[in-house]
Formats: sequence, C-alpha cells, structure tokens
Amino acid sequence: MTPAIGAILRRGWLAEDGIINAEIESGLKFAPEKEHPDLEVVADRRYGQTRVVLWTRKTQAQLSTPELSTL
Repeated sequence: MTPAIGAILRRGWLAEDGIINAEIESGLKFAPEKEHPDLEVVADRRYGQTRVVLWTRKTQAQLSTPELSTL
C-alpha cells in the first residue's frame, strides 16, 4: 500500500482537506499510523473480515511538533 499512497502524495492528488480510504483484509498485519509521516489516521474500523482505514494530511503544526518521548 505504501507505494500507492506515496504516489498520491508526490503527485499532489490529495486535496488539502482530502481523505485517503483503504479497505483491506481484517487479519492483515498492517500499522496504518506508520504508513506515511505526512498522514494522520482518522479512522480504523473492522467489519467482519474487512478493515477500513481513513487518513488525512497532517497540518503544518502537526508536522513541526515533535512527539513526546516515552522513555
């Protein structure tokens, strides 16, 4: 999935307030929060054998704010 999402972002196909939707198999090992550093997971739902993940582009403030250390 990473190459497709990367291509969408590189080519500017995602609008400023756009949403990327992915429908995948529920049992698939997949970490949507690590898919792309410029995207934020807004929904991650399971419906039987189906998993639906929605991302939106992070705002400039989110991109420039470092995450807190868990140490």
